[in-house]
Amino acid sequence: MTPIKFYSFARLCSGRVLTHGDQYVIAVARNPYGSHNLVLVDYATAEAFRHGTDAVVTWVGAWGSDRVWRKLQKYLAMRGTTISRY
Repeated sequence: MTPIKFYSFARLCSGRVLTHGDQYVIAVARNPYGSHNLVLVDYATAEAFRHGTDAVVTWVGAWGSDRVWRKLQKYLAMRGTTISRY
C-alpha cells in the first residue's frame, strides 16, 4: 500500500492508500484513539471528509464506483467482515 499524507480535523496525518476513485482516496489510518480505521480523503485538497469504516462503507455504497466497492469488499472480507451494497 502506498503512503499518503492528509489533513484530518486540521491535523496532518498519514495513512496507507487502500484504493482510489475519481477525486477521492480511501486510506487506512490511525485514529486519535490508537486503532486503525478507514478514512475517505478528497484528493484535491488532501482533507479527510469521512472518518471510520461505517461512514466510508456507507459513502462508497451510495456514490462510489463498482471498482472501488469491490476493493473495499475484498479488504473487509480479509478482516472477517461482510457487507452488501444494497
